[in-house]
This record gives sequence, structure tokens and C-alpha cells, in this order.
Amino acid sequence: PSAIRAPPPARRFRPARVGILTRTSGMPAALLHAALQALDAAVIRAFGAGTIPPDPELHAALSRAVARGVSLRAVSACVTGGLSWAYASGESLWESGVVNGGNDTAAAAFVRLWLQRSAMG
Repeated sequence: PSAIRAPPPARRFRPARVGILTRTSGMPAALLHAALQALDAAVIRAFGAGTIPPDPELHAALSRAVARGVSLRAVSACVTGGLSWAYASGESLWESGVVNGGNDTAAAAFVRLWLQRSAMG
């Protein structure tokens, strides 16, 4: 007979406002800026292997969010594959302080950010 084990201690989490934002062609930077104002962290679904349009306003919105302490993680909107550093059109993501999510799906990146932002102690 095995000994009965006590359940593990309860974990406590603080509220965290985390979202998944899909970058689309023609999406105004003001919309991204407004969404990031309401979040503690966000997954940015980029095109293909990590590209976004070369838009100075978009770059500024991402940079301002990171400067405020918003955690941003970019992933590919494609079903398979991940992000690459190879494309110049993704450079503004990395210059803004967005973390490369590699092969993470949007859901996996969301969970990583939520745990990072909500864990206590």
C-alpha cells in the first residue's frame, strides 16, 4: 500500500491582462496602440516568418508599449513554421523589444506570457 500524499500547495496568481493580436495588412497603428494600452502582455501574430509592414507608427506603438513594461512576444500567423531573424521586414519587431516566439503557437505564447505576468512570488 502506498502512502496517501497531501495535495500540492495551492498556487496563487494575480490578474494579468494578456491578449493575442493578429497583425493584418492595413491595420492602423493607432488600433494596435489602443489595444496595447489596455494590456499587460500580448502575443503579436506576425506574417509568415516574422514580417510586419515597415511602418514607423507601428514601430513607435510597439516601442512605447515595451517601454511601459508591456511584455510582447511575436509568433507566426502560419500554421507551421516559426519566426526567423532572416527578413529585414521583421527588423522593427526586434528593434522595438518584441521577443521572438520562435516555433510557439499563439496559444503557447499566450500561456507563457500569462504565467510570466500572473505568477506571484
